[in-house]
Amino acid sequence: MEPKSKDLTAREQAFVNEYVITLNKTSSALAAGLSPKTAKQQGWAFYNRSHVKAAIEKLLQENTMTAGETLRRVSKIAEHDMADYFSPVQKLHTTKIKVGLQHIIDRIQKEIDFEDLYRSKVEMTEEANDAWFLQQQDRRDRKLRYELELELNPNATRIIDGETEIVEVMELDINKLIEARERGQIKGIKYGPNGIQIEGYSALDAQDKLLRVHGKFEKDNEQSKPAATMHIFQLPDNGR
Repeated sequence: MEPKSKDLTAREQAFVNEYVITLNKTSSALAAGLSPKTAKQQGWAFYNRSHVKAAIEKLLQENTMTAGETLRRVSKIAEHDMADYFSPVQKLHTTKIKVGLQHIIDRIQKEIDFEDLYRSKVEMTEEANDAWFLQQQDRRDRKLRYELELELNPNATRIIDGETEIVEVMELDINKLIEARERGQIKGIKYGPNGIQIEGYSALDAQDKLLRVHGKFEKDNEQSKPAATMHIFQLPDNGR
């Protein structure tokens, strides 16, 4: 439960409790039960009371948001870099290569020869033999189709899988994002139709709030704010 200052009325305490969360005088006045028609003016009036300002500073300090710590948080937001949320991951990667049809024909023939050799050395049940025969016939049919195509087009090619190797790639680290959100460095994370969406705070907005906490602005909080930064990443589906 939030500590309650002795010098505050119930409405003033409600104003303080709301202000340290929103840093908005009007919404804090509304939270204190004041009329929407006069909330803006009353919000300023409440805020300018010395004991209310003191209570706000005290509560901010008790919530570990001193000026120095707030400045450090603003600096973190200003230094916000999406590269911080990526981690290196090792993955299998198969390259794609273009080859002529004769290459594919030769490869299928090697498969056929191997299967014939294998069949000559093992005994199979009738059912297994029938399945093997159908697979072998399929290889021969595919080989024949490629041979016919090659006769018609000697320059025919195909894109096939090349060698598979282990490569290091950078992937979005969801755990890092969640930790950053909990620290207040990013505003939100959600899944959208185009991938994961990451909404960051504007550094200018953070500085704006810091100045308001320390009474540097003379205007109320209903002024234009810098837009938050939105990043959208398409995550690999990993077979989902």
